[in-house]
Amino acid sequence: MSALPQVPAPTAVERQPEPVVLRDNTGFLGWPLALILLLPMVLLAILAWRRARSRKLTLEEFRDATFAQDVLHSELPVLVHFFRAWSIADQVVIAQTAILARHNEGRLKVGWMDLDKSPETARYLEPLESPSVLLFVKGRKVYQRGGLFQESDLQKDLDRVMAAAGNEWRRLAEHGKRD
Repeated sequence: MSALPQVPAPTAVERQPEPVVLRDNTGFLGWPLALILLLPMVLLAILAWRRARSRKLTLEEFRDATFAQDVLHSELPVLVHFFRAWSIADQVVIAQTAILARHNEGRLKVGWMDLDKSPETARYLEPLESPSVLLFVKGRKVYQRGGLFQESDLQKDLDRVMAAAGNEWRRLAEHGKRD
Protein backbone atom coordinates (compact mmCIF):
# COMPACT_ATOMS: atom_id res chain seq x y z
CA MET A 1 0.00 0.00 0.00
CA SER A 2 1.24 3.36 -0.86
CA ALA A 3 1.48 6.14 1.58
CA LEU A 4 -0.74 9.13 1.28
CA PRO A 5 0.95 12.45 0.90
CA GLN A 6 1.19 14.39 4.09
CA VAL A 7 -0.80 17.61 4.06
CA PRO A 8 0.32 20.10 6.62
CA ALA A 9 -2.19 20.80 9.29
CA PRO A 10 -4.05 24.09 8.92
CA THR A 11 -2.43 26.86 10.87
CA ALA A 12 -3.70 30.30 11.64
CA VAL A 13 -5.91 31.86 8.99
CA GLU A 14 -3.78 32.89 6.12
CA ARG A 15 -4.01 36.59 5.36
CA GLN A 16 -5.13 37.53 1.91
CA PRO A 17 -3.38 40.57 0.42
CA GLU A 18 -5.48 43.74 0.74
CA PRO A 19 -6.76 45.22 -2.52
CA VAL A 20 -5.14 48.47 -3.58
CA VAL A 21 -7.64 51.34 -3.33
CA LEU A 22 -6.84 54.77 -4.72
CA ARG A 23 -7.94 57.44 -2.32
CA ASP A 24 -9.11 60.94 -3.34
CA ASN A 25 -6.00 62.55 -1.95
CA THR A 26 -3.39 60.31 -3.53
CA GLY A 27 -1.88 60.33 -6.94
CA PHE A 28 -2.22 62.83 -9.76
CA LEU A 29 -6.02 62.68 -9.81
CA GLY A 30 -6.28 63.97 -6.25
CA TRP A 31 -5.94 67.45 -4.88
CA PRO A 32 -3.71 68.89 -7.64
CA LEU A 33 -6.40 68.21 -10.24
CA ALA A 34 -9.08 69.65 -7.97
CA LEU A 35 -6.96 72.76 -7.51
CA ILE A 36 -6.38 73.07 -11.25
CA LEU A 37 -10.12 72.80 -11.93
CA LEU A 38 -11.37 75.01 -9.10
CA LEU A 39 -8.90 77.89 -9.31
CA PRO A 40 -10.15 79.28 -12.67
CA MET A 41 -13.77 79.03 -11.50
CA VAL A 42 -12.98 80.93 -8.31
CA LEU A 43 -11.12 83.61 -10.27
CA LEU A 44 -14.03 83.99 -12.71
CA ALA A 45 -16.48 84.33 -9.82
CA ILE A 46 -14.33 87.06 -8.27
CA LEU A 47 -14.10 88.94 -11.57
CA ALA A 48 -17.87 88.72 -12.10
CA TRP A 49 -18.47 90.00 -8.58
CA ARG A 50 -16.08 92.94 -9.07
CA ARG A 51 -17.65 93.81 -12.42
CA ALA A 52 -21.14 93.74 -10.93
CA ARG A 53 -19.96 95.82 -7.97
CA SER A 54 -18.36 98.45 -10.21
CA ARG A 55 -21.51 98.63 -12.32
CA LYS A 56 -23.57 99.19 -9.19
CA LEU A 57 -21.22 101.94 -8.07
CA THR A 58 -21.45 103.87 -11.32
CA LEU A 59 -24.99 103.21 -12.56
CA GLU A 60 -28.26 103.72 -10.75
CA GLU A 61 -31.42 101.76 -11.45
CA PHE A 62 -34.48 103.92 -12.02
CA ARG A 63 -38.04 102.61 -11.59
CA ASP A 64 -41.54 103.90 -12.33
CA ALA A 65 -42.20 104.79 -8.70
CA THR A 66 -39.13 107.00 -8.32
CA PHE A 67 -38.59 108.25 -11.88
CA ALA A 68 -39.92 111.76 -11.22
CA GLN A 69 -37.84 112.20 -8.06
CA ASP A 70 -34.61 110.58 -9.33
CA VAL A 71 -34.62 111.89 -12.89
CA LEU A 72 -37.01 114.79 -13.47
CA HIS A 73 -36.27 116.64 -10.22
CA SER A 74 -32.53 115.96 -10.12
CA GLU A 75 -30.11 118.85 -9.65
CA LEU A 76 -27.62 117.18 -11.99
CA PRO A 77 -28.36 116.32 -15.61
CA VAL A 78 -29.43 112.66 -15.84
CA LEU A 79 -28.51 110.23 -18.62
CA VAL A 80 -30.87 107.25 -18.66
CA HIS A 81 -30.29 104.10 -20.66
CA PHE A 82 -33.64 102.48 -21.45
CA PHE A 83 -33.23 98.82 -22.30
CA ARG A 84 -34.74 95.36 -22.36
CA ALA A 85 -32.80 92.68 -20.46
CA TRP A 86 -33.24 90.03 -23.15
CA SER A 87 -31.73 92.17 -25.95
CA ILE A 88 -28.09 91.58 -26.87
CA ALA A 89 -27.72 95.09 -28.32
CA ASP A 90 -28.88 96.51 -24.99
CA GLN A 91 -26.18 94.56 -23.14
CA VAL A 92 -23.55 96.21 -25.35
CA VAL A 93 -24.94 99.67 -24.59
CA ILE A 94 -24.91 98.95 -20.82
CA ALA A 95 -21.12 98.61 -20.92
CA GLN A 96 -20.76 101.85 -22.88
CA THR A 97 -23.11 103.64 -20.47
CA ALA A 98 -20.98 102.47 -17.53
CA ILE A 99 -17.89 103.97 -19.21
CA LEU A 100 -19.75 107.26 -19.67
CA ALA A 101 -20.74 107.23 -16.00
CA ARG A 102 -17.11 106.89 -14.93
CA HIS A 103 -15.98 109.70 -17.25
CA ASN A 104 -18.74 112.07 -16.12
CA GLU A 105 -18.80 111.30 -12.39
CA GLY A 106 -19.99 114.33 -10.43
CA ARG A 107 -21.03 116.14 -13.60
CA LEU A 108 -23.76 113.80 -14.75
CA LYS A 109 -26.01 111.27 -13.04
CA VAL A 110 -26.14 108.06 -15.08
CA GLY A 111 -28.50 105.13 -14.70
CA TRP A 112 -30.62 102.56 -16.46
CA MET A 113 -34.25 101.58 -16.63
CA ASP A 114 -35.63 98.21 -17.72
CA LEU A 115 -38.56 98.92 -20.06
CA ASP A 116 -40.19 95.59 -19.22
CA LYS A 117 -40.14 96.36 -15.48
CA SER A 118 -41.19 100.01 -15.89
CA PRO A 119 -44.04 100.09 -18.41
CA GLU A 120 -45.59 103.39 -17.21
CA THR A 121 -42.45 105.41 -17.88
CA ALA A 122 -41.99 103.64 -21.21
CA ARG A 123 -45.54 104.70 -22.25
CA TYR A 124 -44.90 108.27 -21.04
CA LEU A 125 -41.73 108.61 -23.16
CA GLU A 126 -42.95 106.83 -26.30
CA PRO A 127 -41.81 106.29 -28.95
CA LEU A 128 -38.74 104.61 -27.49
CA GLU A 129 -36.66 102.09 -29.34
CA SER A 130 -34.49 99.68 -27.49
CA PRO A 131 -31.74 100.53 -26.67
CA SER A 132 -32.29 104.25 -26.15
CA VAL A 133 -30.28 106.80 -24.25
CA LEU A 134 -32.02 109.99 -23.08
CA LEU A 135 -30.55 113.03 -21.34
CA PHE A 136 -32.79 114.94 -18.95
CA VAL A 137 -31.82 118.38 -17.68
CA LYS A 138 -34.03 120.13 -15.11
CA GLY A 139 -36.86 117.74 -15.91
CA ARG A 140 -36.76 118.28 -19.68
CA LYS A 141 -35.66 115.74 -22.25
CA VAL A 142 -32.89 117.52 -24.18
CA TYR A 143 -31.28 114.63 -26.03
CA GLN A 144 -32.30 111.20 -27.31
CA ARG A 145 -30.32 108.59 -29.19
CA GLY A 146 -31.50 105.14 -30.17
CA GLY A 147 -29.68 102.04 -31.32
CA LEU A 148 -26.01 101.12 -31.01
CA PHE A 149 -23.39 103.83 -30.76
CA GLN A 150 -19.74 104.47 -30.00
CA GLU A 151 -19.08 105.75 -26.49
CA SER A 152 -16.84 108.54 -27.83
CA ASP A 153 -19.56 109.77 -30.22
CA LEU A 154 -22.12 109.92 -27.43
CA GLN A 155 -19.65 111.75 -25.17
CA LYS A 156 -19.14 114.41 -27.88
CA ASP A 157 -22.92 114.78 -28.28
CA LEU A 158 -23.40 115.07 -24.52
CA ASP A 159 -20.71 117.73 -24.21
CA ARG A 160 -22.30 119.75 -27.03
CA VAL A 161 -25.86 119.41 -25.71
CA MET A 162 -24.91 120.19 -22.10
CA ALA A 163 -22.95 123.28 -23.18
CA ALA A 164 -25.94 124.55 -25.21
CA ALA A 165 -28.35 123.75 -22.39
CA GLY A 166 -26.11 125.54 -19.88
CA ASN A 167 -26.12 128.70 -22.00
CA GLU A 168 -29.92 128.57 -22.29
CA TRP A 169 -30.36 128.20 -18.50
CA ARG A 170 -28.04 131.13 -17.85
CA ARG A 171 -30.13 133.29 -20.23
CA LEU A 172 -33.36 132.17 -18.57
CA ALA A 173 -31.94 132.86 -15.10
CA GLU A 174 -30.77 136.34 -16.13
CA HIS A 175 -34.12 137.05 -17.77
CA GLY A 176 -35.93 135.92 -14.63
CA LYS A 177 -33.78 138.24 -12.48
CA ARG A 178 -34.64 141.25 -14.64
CA ASP A 179 -38.38 140.84 -14.20
